[in-house]
Amino acid sequence: MFDVSAAQPQSFHDLIGQSTLTDRLLSGLSSGRIVHACVFTGASGTGKHTLARLYAQALLCQQPTQAGGCGQCPACRKLAQGNHPDLHWIDCAEKDSHGVDVVRALTQDISLRPYASRHVVVLEAAQLLTVQAQNALLKTMEEPPAGTVLILLAENLSALLSTILSRCAVLHTQPLESDVIARRLQQLGAEKDRAQAAAVLANGSMGKALSLLDDPDAWQAWQAGQATLEKLLHGQGAAEALDFLQSHRKNLGEVLTCWESALRQQMLCGQEQAFEALNACMAAREALYYNVTYSLLADALVFKILGGRHGTPC
Repeated sequence: MFDVSAAQPQSFHDLIGQSTLTDRLLSGLSSGRIVHACVFTGASGTGKHTLARLYAQALLCQQPTQAGGCGQCPACRKLAQGNHPDLHWIDCAEKDSHGVDVVRALTQDISLRPYASRHVVVLEAAQLLTVQAQNALLKTMEEPPAGTVLILLAENLSALLSTILSRCAVLHTQPLESDVIARRLQQLGAEKDRAQAAAVLANGSMGKALSLLDDPDAWQAWQAGQATLEKLLHGQGAAEALDFLQSHRKNLGEVLTCWESALRQQMLCGQEQAFEALNACMAAREALYYNVTYSLLADALVFKILGGRHGTPC
């Protein structure tokens, strides 16, 4: 039985695939050279939110450990409950949460003495802040209240003012290898086949992999796609394959990702036909960028996988 709650890292040491970032943050915490303004950037689901949560916990913890926050002190318990008064977490993607008034109110809040040691500010989806809001934030960054730490999360750095970035340490989260994701999902209780499917579809995002495990439609589509590919490799099911591709035309990229992963595994097992089928998938992926008529693309893909043994698919 898969336990989603167990998937949430409780310390920096639990966070896989981001050791360069976690080592840097932990080194600063242990030495007292704390990064007071930073941007965590990377694709969705690569750990920005989790890094911010763990860094905020380590900064506010009353009994920090070598792995970050202790998880047991009153401050950590308040953070876990979402009611620590010195943590100011703003999701700029929410309505009316990305304008200058929000930043001005935040500036007022952190100008007051913190309840404990410091204020910690997290601005999620910071790339959505208006130019006016960013300029207001810049003033705070130039003269921050003592001990205040500002953490910005952004997928698109180009949407942030260069003057903002120049005052921040920019830390890039990295996508994970699919086998790393699959192994972690199995450790958390996911079945092997479902873990591998979610890992392939996640495209390096642990967050997406976790959401896919909770999506029965995604698992059914994966199974249907694999069954369709197997029939084609045995010279069967052309019409069924075309119907499948038509029903998944909006996410053909994901279908190709699934098929390419399966074919690479078959190549490792010495199945020569998988090589030609993989080339067909790669050609179809390239054709997606050239506005090729979808029906022609699908016909060509099915025909090439069949190896032309049955003429035009019917």
